[in-house]
Amino acid sequence: MQVTEFEKKAGFLGKNYALGVTLTPVDQKTLADELAGLQLAVEDWDRHRGRRGDHIQLTVVADEPMHDRFESGLEAMLAAGSPFRQLVKGRTLAVSVLYPGGRVAREADLTF
Repeated sequence: MQVTEFEKKAGFLGKNYALGVTLTPVDQKTLADELAGLQLAVEDWDRHRGRRGDHIQLTVVADEPMHDRFESGLEAMLAAGSPFRQLVKGRTLAVSVLYPGGRVAREADLTF
């Protein structure tokens, strides 16, 4: 898992922040570990940036069998009332699922 923060100008003197997270699961175990790490990374970023952190770019690079497993895991994390859903509420969650060569399999912008 790789985590990167981006800064963007907001107004004359303000700044907003985006969090970029890349997951590279190779099996169910690493997927579960990386999804848990995703939640921890977003929690930490939220504590640090608060509502000035307004965009999360989640990229998953994996073989096709992992795509549906990732989608199921993310859906469970985003279930109504879940702690993760509360973290992303009011933010844009942009999700890109890529094949290992970089070709896009799925993309979605989610807001809650």
